[in-house]
Amino acid sequence: MRHWREEGLTISAIASLAHLDRKTIRKYLNTDHCPDWRVPRARVSKLAPYETYLLEHADGQRTVRQLGPDIQAQGFTGSLSTVPAFLAKDQPSATPADRTPSVATQPDPTPCHLAVARTLGRLNR
Repeated sequence: MRHWREEGLTISAIASLAHLDRKTIRKYLNTDHCPDWRVPRARVSKLAPYETYLLEHADGQRTVRQLGPDIQAQGFTGSLSTVPAFLAKDQPSATPADRTPSVATQPDPTPCHLAVARTLGRLNR
């Protein structure tokens, strides 16, 4: 960026060449060193200490609404919305055959085909 600036390019021109915002270019040009591009370290979830308890007790006998207060009583201070998200992530995904809707739940394709046919008929006139 400094090379482009020394060649006389404007901040807007450098921004469009680098695909960055003008304010970002200005910030980089005003610093003496390169920005730190390290990847931030992964955070440890507040739920981590309670994951084994949840996995042991989420056997179909206890609901998420029951497990939430249980771990709060043990000291969990995070959001209870993380509990069902964690448990859903742990469940095996359904096979494509399991996700195929039954014939009774599939919509009747006729109205769609009729609408497309009408539209195509108008376009061909």
